[in-house]
Amino acid sequence: MRRKKRTATRAAACVLSLAMAFGGVSVMPANVAAAEKYDYGDALSKSLLFYQLQEAGTMSEETLSRCNWKGNSCEHDGQDVGLDLSGGWYDAGDNAKFNLPMAYSSMLLGWSYLNNPEAYKNSGQEKWMLHDLKWANDYFVKCNPDAHTYYYQVGNGGHDHAFWSAAECVEAALNTTAYASRPSYKVGDETANGGTGVTAEAASSLAVASMVFKDSDPELSEQYLEHARTLFTIANKARSEKGYTMANGYYSSFNGFWDELGMAACWLYEATGEKTYLNVAEECVPKFGTEDPGTKDQAYSWPLCWDDVHLAANLKLAEFTGKKEYYEILEKNIDFWIGRISGSHTITYSPKGLAVCDTWGSARYACNEAFLCFMYAELPDADAAYKKDATKFAEQQINYVLGDGGHSYQVGFGKDYPVNPHHRTAHGSWLGELTKLPKTNRHLLVGALVGGPASADDDDYEDTRSNYQTNEVACDYNAAFTGDLAIMYDKYSEGKRAEDASAIETPDGEEYLVTGLIQSQNSSDSGSSVELMIHFENRTAWPAVPTDSLVVRTYLDISDVLEKGYKPSDIKTSTNFAQGSAVISELKPTGKNGIYYCDLDLTGTYILPAGESLNNKEFTYKITAPCKWKYTNSPSLKDLLKTDYNHQADPVNIAFYNRGVLVHGQEYSGSGAATPTPTPRPTESAGGEDPVPEGDYGELEGTKIPGMTQDGKIQIFFKDDTGKYLDEHACVEGEAVEPAAWIISNTYHDKNGWSGEAERYEFIGWRSTLNGRYYASDKIPAATEPCSYYAIFRDTEAPATPTPTKKPTVTPKPTATAKPTVKPTATPKPTATVKPTTKPTATPKPTATPTKAPTQKPGKATVKIVGKNLELQGKIGAAVYADVTGVNAEDVYVVTTVNGEEISSEVEAYDDGLTVTTFVKPKELHDEITLEFRNAADDSVIKLKDGSTSLSYSVADIAKLYQSKTYSKETRELAEAIVNYGSYAQKLLKYNTSSAKVTDTLSDVTKDDVADYKAVTSGKVAGLSYMGPGLTLNADTVLDVYFRISDGYDLDDYSFTVDGKKIKPVDAGSGYCYVEIEGIKAKDLGKVYNVSVKKGSSTFTVKASVLSWSETVLGGKTGDAATVNMAKMVYRYSEKATAYFEK
Repeated sequence: MRRKKRTATRAAACVLSLAMAFGGVSVMPANVAAAEKYDYGDALSKSLLFYQLQEAGTMSEETLSRCNWKGNSCEHDGQDVGLDLSGGWYDAGDNAKFNLPMAYSSMLLGWSYLNNPEAYKNSGQEKWMLHDLKWANDYFVKCNPDAHTYYYQVGNGGHDHAFWSAAECVEAALNTTAYASRPSYKVGDETANGGTGVTAEAASSLAVASMVFKDSDPELSEQYLEHARTLFTIANKARSEKGYTMANGYYSSFNGFWDELGMAACWLYEATGEKTYLNVAEECVPKFGTEDPGTKDQAYSWPLCWDDVHLAANLKLAEFTGKKEYYEILEKNIDFWIGRISGSHTITYSPKGLAVCDTWGSARYACNEAFLCFMYAELPDADAAYKKDATKFAEQQINYVLGDGGHSYQVGFGKDYPVNPHHRTAHGSWLGELTKLPKTNRHLLVGALVGGPASADDDDYEDTRSNYQTNEVACDYNAAFTGDLAIMYDKYSEGKRAEDASAIETPDGEEYLVTGLIQSQNSSDSGSSVELMIHFENRTAWPAVPTDSLVVRTYLDISDVLEKGYKPSDIKTSTNFAQGSAVISELKPTGKNGIYYCDLDLTGTYILPAGESLNNKEFTYKITAPCKWKYTNSPSLKDLLKTDYNHQADPVNIAFYNRGVLVHGQEYSGSGAATPTPTPRPTESAGGEDPVPEGDYGELEGTKIPGMTQDGKIQIFFKDDTGKYLDEHACVEGEAVEPAAWIISNTYHDKNGWSGEAERYEFIGWRSTLNGRYYASDKIPAATEPCSYYAIFRDTEAPATPTPTKKPTVTPKPTATAKPTVKPTATPKPTATVKPTTKPTATPKPTATPTKAPTQKPGKATVKIVGKNLELQGKIGAAVYADVTGVNAEDVYVVTTVNGEEISSEVEAYDDGLTVTTFVKPKELHDEITLEFRNAADDSVIKLKDGSTSLSYSVADIAKLYQSKTYSKETRELAEAIVNYGSYAQKLLKYNTSSAKVTDTLSDVTKDDVADYKAVTSGKVAGLSYMGPGLTLNADTVLDVYFRISDGYDLDDYSFTVDGKKIKPVDAGSGYCYVEIEGIKAKDLGKVYNVSVKKGSSTFTVKASVLSWSETVLGGKTGDAATVNMAKMVYRYSEKATAYFEK
C-alpha cells in the first residue's frame, strides 16, 4: 500500500498549539496547522544512520563519510563454505549475523519507503534509506548461491556472545583462543533441511527492494526479484523448520513459518501481479497462530515483530482483497492495545503512557504496534473511529519514545538520551568484558532505539550497559520505529529538510599506550650492550585495529664504534624475551652518518583491544657492540636513560608500525630509510596535554596503583608538576584528598619546605609512574599492587606558564579592559538593614578607557563574589560581580553551564574584576546556573574565596532577593512577577514542574484587562489572509504575526514592513508565513507595532502588540488552562514592568 501525499489542513478547534522555536516557546494562532512536537526528520536521519553503524564487511565510502569509528570487519565470512558471505548487518550489540531479524528489518524499511517516499525525499534522507536497503539485500543475494540453498546465519551464537570486543577484532581473534569459530549455516528446499520462515522473510525483503529500485535501478530490481522468487520457491517447497537450528535460543521460530510464507506471498503478489502468490497468501491465513490454544480465533494481541508478521500479512490482504475478515482481525488488535478487550497477553500502560506488552524491549514493541496502527489507518475501507483511535495511540507511543516519557530512548536524539547501550563496538573496551572500563561507552551509537522501561509500574529507565532489558539494541528495534518516524515527519514536519546525522567523533586520547625502559646496560672497553624492554598496549577504537604485524624500529648512533674501525655487522642484535613470535634484523643504514636502525618484527603476534591477555604484549631485545660504545647518544634511547621498572617512559623516538603504517612514536629526522606513510594521530591542544583529563574515581588506567602499608593504609608520594619529590603520607583508601591536613600531621614537612605553606599547593590528580599519564580523582584509589602512582600537586604561587594549554571554547576570553564608572557592590541579602540607593538596573557598561596590555599578577589566584544583580532592561537574566586577585581580570575566562549544559555568557572585565551576565529563557528561571572561573594562561580553575571551585545560583534566587522589604513596592512586585512568569512557562511546557511554584493565581486578570490590546487590521491584499498573533518566549520576547498565502500565489510577490522598515518573513511551509518582531522589552509588551504587507498597489496593515496575543487567548474559547494562565501572566508581567520603569 502506497501512502498518498497529504496537504496541510487547518485545525478545526480554536486551540493554541505549541512548538519549540529558536530555543524558546512559540505560541501560534489556533488556525495555523499544528507544528511538529519533536524534530521527526532528525530522529529519522539518526535511525537510518544506526543501520550503517551495524554494517559488516568492507565499509563503503558513504559509511566512512559518516562514521570514523567503524572499519572493515568480518570480510572473510563464508570462506568456510567457499563463498563470499561478507556484508549485511550485525544483529544487535553482538557480532553475529542472524538473517531472520535482518530480513524482517529490511522488509519494514522498504515498506516504509514505498509507503512514504516523499518523507525520505523531502527530508533529504532518501540517499541513506536506499543505501541501507541495498546493503542488506545485496547480502541476501550472496546468501542464495543456487536454486536450492540459503545461508541463514554467519557466526556461532555461543562463540560470538562469549567475545566482548569490537567487530573489527573478530577475525583477528579467530587466530587466538578468544573467538572459537565463525561458521556459516544453511537451509534448503527439502523437509529435512528446511528453514521456511527465515527463507521466506528474505524473499519478502528482496521483493520489497525490487519495487523500491524498479525505477532508479531496473537491473538491480530485476536481480532482487529473481532471488525473491527463488527463495520463495525454496521456502514453499520445504514448508519445514527442521534445518533452522543454529539460531535456536537467539532467534528461535516460536511462531512457526506460515506467517513469513504468507507475508512473502503478499509482497511477491504486489511486485509481480501474479495471482498464484495471492492464493498462497490466503492459503496460509487459516494456519496463522491462534489467540488461545485449542481455539480457531486468529491471534490478535501480540504485536508485529521479527518472529510474527501475520498481522502485517492481514493488512496487505485487506488492501488487496477488501475482505472484511482481514479488517476485523486488525480492528481486534487495535481494541486490545487500547484496552477495549482482553487477550492471551496483557497490556499495561505506564504512568506516562507507554503501552507495555513485554518487559524486554518494551519501547520496540510499542513502536511496532504503532506502525501497524498507522498502516491500518491508511487502508481504503478503514473504519473512521478505528482510524482515529489507532492514529492517536500510535502518535502517543512515538512521542513517548522521543521524550514524553521523561527520556529520549533514541541514542543521540533529544534530551537525556541513552549513552550506554549494550553494544560491543560502541563500548570500545580494550579489556574484553562489558562491565569493565570504560565506564561510559566510548562511542555514541547514534540513532539506536534502546529497550526502554523494564516495567509498566513506573517510567524508570536504567542506562546501564549490562541491563539487557532496558538497554539492548537491535536491527529489528529500529525497523518499525523508522517507519513511524517517516509518517510523523510526513504529517507534521512540512517538508523541512533534515540535517544528515553523523557519528564522526574526536578520539579520547592516545590509542596505543607504549612504555619502555633500559633493562640492563654495560659499557666497557671489552664490549658494550644495552637491553630494552617494551610494553605495547592496544586500546584502539577509531576504529579498533588489531595489531598483527607490529614492527619496532630503533634508531642507534654507532658513529663512535665505526670510528674505531668496526663495521655495522660487528654490532649484534638479539631478542631475549617476547610474548609472541619476534625476529630482529641486523643494523641497517638510515642514510645519516653514524645513525643506523634495527627492526624487531612481531608479525603474527596478535595484540587486540579485546581482553587483558590480548590487548598488550611485552618484549625485550638487546644490542651488543664489540667495544666501548656511547649508546647514550642514540636517538631512540635518550628518553629511556633514567628509566627503571618503577619509572618507565614513553619511547617516543622509537617508531612502531602496524601493517606498514606508523602508529606510535616517530621516525628519525633526516632518515633516508624507506618507511610507510604515517597515519594521522589525534592532535593535542596547543601547549600540550591538559594536565587533568576527565576520569572517575575507581577508573584509573594502568597496571599498578599505590600499595598498602602494614597498617592497611596507602602510602602516597607527593610530587609537584615537574616530578620533584615533595612529601609522602599514609592515607586511608577512599579518603578525600586534603593536602593541608596531611602536611600538618606529617613529620617530614619541615625538611621538604612545606611548613606553613600547605594551602599554596593544589591537588590536580594522580600520575602513573608506569606511563607518565595523568588521571583525575579527588579520592585515594583502592590498593591491590605495589605503588606506581603518585599524587601530584600544582604550586599555585609558581610563575605562570607563558603559553596557555588551550584556549577557552565556550565563553571567549574577555577582551574588554575598561573599568566601569562605579564598582558594583554586593547585593544586600533579604535580612540586610542597608537599603540600596538605586534600584537594580541593567549590567553596567564599561567606559572606553584603554588600559595597558595584560600581564600575569604574582600570587595565588582567587575570585571573590561581591554582588549579584537582576537584569530588568529587556532580557531575563542576572549579573554576577567578581573581584579577581592573583591574576589580571582580562586573563580570566568563564565557563557557564545551565543544568550541566554549556552556554555563552556576556563577560566584561574592569581593573580588578569581572561582570558575568547570563540570560535564560523564562522556563529556565529556576534552573541552576554554574560559573567556573578559569585562568587562560594554563586553563586551571580559579577557586572562589570560600575554597569552592564554582558558583551556583538561579535567576529566580536572585529575583527573590529583591522581594525583601528593603526595596520599593514596584521593585518587589516586578521581581515576584518575573519568578511567576518563569513558573507559568514551566507549567505550560511541562518543564521541571516540581520547581514551578507560583505566588500569584492571576484570578483578578480577565479578558477585560486586555480588551484594548486587540489587534486592529485594515486594507486588503489579494491572496493574503491574516491568521493572528503568536508569541516566542526566549530570554527576550518575540512577537510573531502570522499570515497565510492562498494557493496560486507566491510569497515572493509580497513585501513586508514593521514600523516602516522592510523585513523578510519566515516561510513556515504549507502556505503559512510570519513576521518576527524581536527584542521586545518587558516594559514594551503593550507597545503596538505596525505590520504592513504590500502587493502592487494594495496594502494590508495589522496593528498588534505582545498583549494582542493575550487578548486573542483570553477573548477566545480555549479550555487549555496552561495557555490561559500564560496569557494572563504576560499581562501581569507587563503591568509590573510598566509600573517599575515609570516610577
